Amino acid sequence: MQRHEDGSLRCAFRCDCSQRWCDACDVAWAKDEPSPEQYTCENCTETDINMANLNALEWMTWVGLVADYGGEIEAAKLAVLCRRRLWDEARNHDPAREGAEYKVPNGPRVIECERRPDYLRSQTERMLKLCEKAGDRMIAWG
Repeated sequence: MQRHEDGSLRCAFRCDCSQRWCDACDVAWAKDEPSPEQYTCENCTETDINMANLNALEWMTWVGLVADYGGEIEAAKLAVLCRRRLWDEARNHDPAREGAEYKVPNGPRVIECERRPDYLRSQTERMLKLCEKAGDRMIAWG
């Protein structure tokens, strides 16, 4: 962000990666651009993965983590779990899930969306890329 003569704040640079994780981003963030522009940093990958709560909890269990709504793990350790789940074996391909809607007695109405086959596997591929980019950093969720 930079402050202009009129007092307004403007984004000088926004990389697709949304984080400053590489030299190319650090150089670009130092630029003095007069108007907001978006650049694509060829060195960066996604820095977040968004899943519905149920999918995230099932994914954590699927890769071997304790399912929890918040936590963190070393990227290198999570990468090992992801690679194990990406071996091309039958047990590493998850089936589709049909959607459901029901009411919990004296509780809320619950809607579970359907899920395509190999959804957990595709999220694992994305997570592995994130882990590899993170290097010796932590991966956090919550």
